[in-house]
Amino acid sequence: MTSSDTLDIFEAAAGISAVDLSLLIRTTVCGLFLIWAAWIVYGQIQSMQSQHLDLHDLSVAILRVLLLCSLMIVVVFSK
Repeated sequence: MTSSDTLDIFEAAAGISAVDLSLLIRTTVCGLFLIWAAWIVYGQIQSMQSQHLDLHDLSVAILRVLLLCSLMIVVVFSK
């Protein structure tokens, strides 16, 4: 049995191609990750407003989250 036979059997049974299902799962995970990142940034801003963090700590935390977001987007949408 070849890999194309396996993909054809999967598509016939699932009703969706493996490529489309993979894209759907990766997009969902990326969306959830971006929501998590927004929550982290919001929490960091709240900590700065309550004077638990200074501006330098806030900028470092936001840059770290942005780096993770860019890596996640590259991993999700690269082939």
